[in-house]
Parts: sequence; structure tokens; C-alpha cells
Amino acid sequence: MRVSAAVFLSVIASATPALAQGGAPATPTPALTPPPTAVDGPPSLADEGDQASLLTALARTRGYLASLPRRTLTVAGKAFPVETLRRAYEDFEAIVREQWGKPGFEAAVRARFTWLPMPGRDPSGTVLFTGYYLPLLEASEQPSEVFRYPLYAPPPDMIPLDLGAFRPSLAGQVAMARIKNGGIVPYHTRKEIDEGQALAGRGLEIAWVKDPTLRTSLMIQGSGVLRFPDGRLVNVLYAGQNGHVFVGGDQSRNPSYVFFRLGAEGPTGCDGVPLTGGRAIATDKRLFPTGSLAWISYPRARFNARGQVEAFEQGGRFVLDQDTGGAITGPGRVDVFWGGGDDASRRAHALNGTGRLWFLVPRDETTMPRPVPREEPAGTPPSGTPAQVPDGLPGRPDGYPEP
Repeated sequence: MRVSAAVFLSVIASATPALAQGGAPATPTPALTPPPTAVDGPPSLADEGDQASLLTALARTRGYLASLPRRTLTVAGKAFPVETLRRAYEDFEAIVREQWGKPGFEAAVRARFTWLPMPGRDPSGTVLFTGYYLPLLEASEQPSEVFRYPLYAPPPDMIPLDLGAFRPSLAGQVAMARIKNGGIVPYHTRKEIDEGQALAGRGLEIAWVKDPTLRTSLMIQGSGVLRFPDGRLVNVLYAGQNGHVFVGGDQSRNPSYVFFRLGAEGPTGCDGVPLTGGRAIATDKRLFPTGSLAWISYPRARFNARGQVEAFEQGGRFVLDQDTGGAITGPGRVDVFWGGGDDASRRAHALNGTGRLWFLVPRDETTMPRPVPREEPAGTPPSGTPAQVPDGLPGRPDGYPEP
């Protein structure tokens, strides 16, 4: 439908905060200040995670890099040929396979890579870490007195508007709108959808759940798992958002609303890379594109037998940057994906503290010897083929086995 330029400009003028991010940031791109410079990295590379999950995350990221049409990728403000990063991650994978848990592991990693520390949110490079996970919700394919709260697919009348096409100062911002009386207005708010029944009866319901609090948690986490009365476990995945800014706290004041789809695949990041529990992080994609290898140093919770936090210790692990989030903005924010299940839920809820983030980038390939990959026995999947999912059964997210 054709709409007058005056209407478009009126939308642009009110784009913030009434219309906000529909998959794109609604604020100016922050700068890495000062730009990171190479350092020796964290004092220790004692990774608290397991080898199998790291190999899986690496294979998934290398597959993503191999599919990229562009030739360079910017990691922490520095451009690298994609092929250089892919080879470097192959080398890292070989080191993990051959030397994991051995005395030479740390030296081999430091010989092949240099480290770019993030400026963070202050001169010390402080980064605020939070966590997210896959909530499990009881669901039904039909509404009832028990299953009363719908999950909606993206509505076809929701129109994404590239505001940068109309005003250069709004480049990168996307507004979600709808047509009303021949004009463009912001898309329905949470209140209009939940209380006003704006989407009811349109065939957009993909399932009904019985717990409204867990439904809110699902919208915050982005993906989850539905358990139907017959015992089936089905992935429910992020499929879109109504374009309004998320407001925390009292959800009656939060205009943001998330739409979903059901999928056979597990949770994926913002660029379609399957996420691995404990090995994937979300960052501000205006600064840090998908596909980077990193190390995080963060406050790790120690739980007692009742699942309660009794202390926080220094934690550290290798991760892959594969996702983003509406609240993850600037160089001083990282969200860690923990997978699914009770342990993942505990870790995600407990993580809310500060630490450091380093990106690993390859040293000059002309001067550094490359590790010789191990010869695999016949029948082994070729390099780059994701390992059989150690973070859950094939096709199942972390922590939620098939019944």
C-alpha cells in the first residue's frame, strides 16, 4: 500500500521511543573507546566447562563463517579476512582435541592467538554479565480453562519500516507498524494484545500455556520448550517482536510483545547459528558481529544441595559470540546462554555481576606455525561437521531429553 511521505515522516519523528527496535538497535551505535589493543590475556585459561560442548560450538561457528558471503569480519574493531578466522578456529579446535586438560594446552593457545580486551563500561574494562536459558512451559494445542494464555505467530499485518531510508540519522533503526484508516501507526502494544484481544480469532495461536509468569519469562528469554499433555517436547523459538521498547519490572507497563514459532531445531542465535549451552554469549551486534571466539571471566555461583547460591567464585570459560538481546547494549554487557533444565535455570538467574571479556584473534600467520590436525579414523565426519550434540539428545535442547 502506498502511503504519503508526510505520513512516513510523522512516523520517523515519533520513532523513538514510541517505535523502537524490531530486530535493530534504536540508539546510535556506540564506539569502542578506547579501541582495544592486544594484551597477554587472562592470567589463567583453566576452562570450567567440558571439551565436547566447546568442540560443538566451534564447529557450529566455523560452519557459519564458511557460509558468509562477505570476505572480512570485524572483531572488536579490527577487520580480519573470514578465511583467516576460519583457519584460526580450525587450529584452536585441533588444540582443544589434542591438548585439552594437558600441561601444554595454555601455551599452545597463547602461541596461536593474541587477546583483545573489551573497554567495558569503565576504564578498568568492567563488563556486566547476566544469563539466559530455555524455560520449560506446560502447553496445549487447544485452549481450555487450564491453558488460557496464547503464544502468537508473527501477524501478517505487522510492517517493518526501515527508517534510515527516510532519514539518514535513523540509519539502522526499524519500526514495526500497521495500517489504520489509511495511515501508519505503531503496532499493537502488549496491553492491546493481551487485554484488548487485538490478535484473537485470527488463527495466529501456535499454542496455549497455563502459566502467565512463565510466558513472560519465555518472552524475556526468547526461546524455550513446550511440553504437551501427551509428553511431547517441542522447541518454541523467537520469531519477531512488536517494535516497542522492553520495560522491565511491572509487566503491565511493558509494551513489548514477542512472537514465536515452533521448530524441530534447537535454539539459534540472531544469525541462525545453533546455540550451545554454556558456550554461547549475546553481545551488542552493532559492535561485535556473530562469529568471534572469546574468553569470559565472570562471577560463578556455587550452589548448595538445595539449589541455593551459597557463594560466588571466579569463573572462566571459552565462548562463541552468537547472539544478541534488546537489553544487551554497549561494550560493557554480555548475556551468557546456559541451555535448558534446572541447572541452566539456576545459573541464568544467579548470574548478575561483573567481570572481563577478551576476544581471541589470530597472530600473524606468516610467522606462527599452525598445529597439525590429528588424522581421523575412517568414518569420522569431516572437519566442520557439528559433533553429535553433547548438550542434549539430537534435536533436543540442552537438559531436556526426549520422554
